[in-house]
Amino acid sequence: MHSLSIHKESQFNTIIQEIVKYRGNTIEFTQRNNRLGFLLFCPSSRSTHRYGIEFSKKGDTIDSFLGSISRSANCTERGASECLLKSLYKKQDEAFTSATLEKGLLVDTKKKMDAVQVEAMLSEAGLCNNNAGILFRHLNSFFGNGKFESGTSGMLFCWK
Repeated sequence: MHSLSIHKESQFNTIIQEIVKYRGNTIEFTQRNNRLGFLLFCPSSRSTHRYGIEFSKKGDTIDSFLGSISRSANCTERGASECLLKSLYKKQDEAFTSATLEKGLLVDTKKKMDAVQVEAMLSEAGLCNNNAGILFRHLNSFFGNGKFESGTSGMLFCWK
């Protein structure tokens, strides 16, 4: 920029705006190590809510980012999405887990039904001793052992 006699911030901003107008929201260039690099246009905002809206728009920053990754890595956009999500999880695992729980994409694995809840569920469903055992066998094979606490008495009462 010095060789172009650009010394002021306003001049620099004007040139960047012209480049974005000419090249679009994604600017690809060759880096010093001869690898392709890209710059993305990302509008600034004052709240995470507004960023969420901007990032959700079709063809905006996230779509440009995923498109650049998929072209560069020669993969599908789904593969690029998985890469991005895995990286977000690795860097911000608590925030990632919190957001997925909030959206209902994950189930809290620390939750466990206690004996009273199990008994209430089975009696409301009208499942007695043998049928309850069959149900638990299938649930345990699907979800794994330890998701349900068995009754303390070992007896199951059914009310009809």
